[in-house]
Amino acid sequence: MMSKILKLSAPALIAGLMTLGAAAPTKAALVKYYTTGAFNGSPAAPGGSPESISFGSGAQLVTLTFTGSGTLATPSFVKANPDSEASFGAFQVTAASTATTLQSLNGTTFSLYITQVVPAPNSSYTSFTSKLTGQIDYDESKGATLTFQTPYTQIVTSNGSPSTVTYTVPQTLKLVPVTTNNGLSTLQGQITASPEPSTVVMAFAALPVFGFVAWRRRHRNAA
Repeated sequence: MMSKILKLSAPALIAGLMTLGAAAPTKAALVKYYTTGAFNGSPAAPGGSPESISFGSGAQLVTLTFTGSGTLATPSFVKANPDSEASFGAFQVTAASTATTLQSLNGTTFSLYITQVVPAPNSSYTSFTSKLTGQIDYDESKGATLTFQTPYTQIVTSNGSPSTVTYTVPQTLKLVPVTTNNGLSTLQGQITASPEPSTVVMAFAALPVFGFVAWRRRHRNAA
């Protein structure tokens, strides 16, 4: 009997899924955040302030500055449905001479701090910070490249929807010299908002109801 019910209710389950999806359209999730950076293990700049590191002196002086996206006072925001492109900041290279290479940056480590303001993790906190770490390597033919150990991080909330927000950055980012784009390299990525688990559970829990109703309807007609 159970196998007959499953056979009869399979089309109904599909119809139920379509009906449920139409009745509950996806809603873009508002995500507010800001980013900061730190070089060689130094503390992150507070509130989204730029962070700089310099190498050499005189004609060989090279300075690398990271300016995050948004600040504590005015965070950046996206509406993820379920994902959205996002800016995580920019690197600015300045040098005493256009002939100066970025070789001195070789081996420099960089940490990207992502602080999420909305949605908050729970009622006890107003923000939550996660970190991505990478290293800058220099090659004469390829120039300077920042490589992240892991290209994504997740922040899990417990008192709202979305329940999980994933921040994804490129695995590698080429840092251009002052002769290219005035030394500016932007860090673009993606923010993905996953639905609240209870919402997903409720959606799938409703499917057997559609199937059972359809089966009873067919059973009565057959009788």
